[in-house]
Amino acid sequence: MSTTVKFFDDLIANVECETTTISMIKQVGQQHAILSQTCGFHSDIWEKLGEIAMEKICSTDIVQKTREAGRAWRCIIAFVTDELRCGFDGESRVFSRRSSAEHLFEENNEDLCQKLQQMRMDYTSTVPMN
Repeated sequence: MSTTVKFFDDLIANVECETTTISMIKQVGQQHAILSQTCGFHSDIWEKLGEIAMEKICSTDIVQKTREAGRAWRCIIAFVTDELRCGFDGESRVFSRRSSAEHLFEENNEDLCQKLQQMRMDYTSTVPMN
């Protein structure tokens, strides 16, 4: 069974528990947030995923034959896409802040090392050596 099919099976199994369902979807979005730092994955890609999913799912014969099925799938895809993007955006901001904090720490660490080196040089130049 593919990961996508299992994902939707899990969503359907938990359809009665909205908080669990939303949490599952957001978690998938959050798991992809690292890609925003490593390979330029942006939140707009979730919209593209939704468009492709709608095109493919709504073009199947069974969905086209039943108007309600088409509406239901469009609602499900829109909901899932929005929650994926929400989870992704939230976690991406965390990665961004973390990365900024690490960058500041590295800058402060380098600055501190330079100051310590300068203090050593100042100390050795003022203290007579025997």
